[in-house]
Amino acid sequence: MDLRCTKSHHWLHKKTIADVMEALVGAFIVDSGFKGATAFLDWMGIQVEFENSKVSHFCSASSIYLPLAAQIDIAALEDSIGYQFNNKGLLVQAFVHPSYSYHSGGCYQRLEFLGDAVLDYLVTSYLYSVYPKLKPGQLTDLRSACVNNISFANIAIHRSFYKFIISESSGLCKSMDKYVKFSRTHQLNGNIVEAPACPKALGDLVESCIGAILLDTGFNLNQVWKIMLSFLDPVINFSGLQLNPIRELQELCQAYNMEFEFASTDKENTYIVEAKVNGKDVSEYSSASNFSKKAAKKESAKQMILVLKELGFKPKSTRSLEEIMKFTYKRKRGASSSKVHPLGVGPHRSGGTEIESVRELPSLPDPLECQTTSGSFKKSAKSLLYEICAANNWDPPAFVCCKDEGENHLRKLTYRVIVKPDWLPKCFIDAMGRPARKKKVAEEHAAEGAIWHLKNHFL
Repeated sequence: MDLRCTKSHHWLHKKTIADVMEALVGAFIVDSGFKGATAFLDWMGIQVEFENSKVSHFCSASSIYLPLAAQIDIAALEDSIGYQFNNKGLLVQAFVHPSYSYHSGGCYQRLEFLGDAVLDYLVTSYLYSVYPKLKPGQLTDLRSACVNNISFANIAIHRSFYKFIISESSGLCKSMDKYVKFSRTHQLNGNIVEAPACPKALGDLVESCIGAILLDTGFNLNQVWKIMLSFLDPVINFSGLQLNPIRELQELCQAYNMEFEFASTDKENTYIVEAKVNGKDVSEYSSASNFSKKAAKKESAKQMILVLKELGFKPKSTRSLEEIMKFTYKRKRGASSSKVHPLGVGPHRSGGTEIESVRELPSLPDPLECQTTSGSFKKSAKSLLYEICAANNWDPPAFVCCKDEGENHLRKLTYRVIVKPDWLPKCFIDAMGRPARKKKVAEEHAAEGAIWHLKNHFL
């Protein structure tokens, strides 16, 4: 039956209603904190409250893992984590691999499930509060760069968690040793072809460890937050930000109405993955091989992106996320005016925000020093200033000629530029440049002054 509304109403799709529900939960977290969001969900009939007695029960039940404590150095493991457990059984459970069959109590999988959810929430909260200017898609990309098995595996290696795993699988031990040796002797600069497969168990240890800490602290998210930051500090600095090449290839193909597909074959325990792209007057393919099918797929996508860019196909967005991150406004940890950070259980700050950086601006040499042998400039101060304003969603810089003096053949112009950072509603930067005969040079001098002021007074 075809139902039609006669009052010009619109049908709401289920996804729209679900999106509104998620947005309301997010609004409660931002405005009223974690407890406020929990109360809202309870009011909506979604039971998320828990009793402290149940947490105590889980902690007490973990004592069945204590007989395994002799197999690992508890004190050394706690030092590596940076936390002293009240219930040592939880710590032992977090390092029992599913392959271990000499104990009937189970393994780390339930703690891993819990830790995965907690890390996802905490990292999302961190990114939302620290980078208020980033768009939802950019936040999703950053979260993907943080919350993935390779990032967690590198944390496990840095903390030496792999030394404490309780396992019966000799294959797992060999694959972990191989990956650990590789990661410590090579720089993982996206060279996926040479990298061995990353054992999932390494990342699982980080997640199960966070789950164990959450239970041991009685669901004290503030304490887990601090430990999480110490774990993820190398990751959330985004010093080597690498986004998923498969996602990049998908967006590139969508932008030019091209179709792409992957085909894989397995030969002698090595996966060969071919990426194929077809479009109007375009038919290209690339291939890569690796012991890991996922790694081979990523590398083939990366090679295909290079091929398409050489043919002139470029992303519609002129700036990559890495470039945006260089200039985006970043709050200090714990200095957010939003109750999301840290976790909405602390005091609410309605005052101004502390600024860690506009972000670290690159050193700006003299424009004459930037001139290449061909006489062209790599990047002018004016264009850099426009990029900073765009990345932070500020109004564009306003260049104004404040002096026009001298005879025609000796005429000199003096320009000033006004920049209005939106976190300082009553303040603005007004920089005046040196007199110059050409308008472009005069504006360049003014832009240099504005960038110098941003670097030296807002870091």
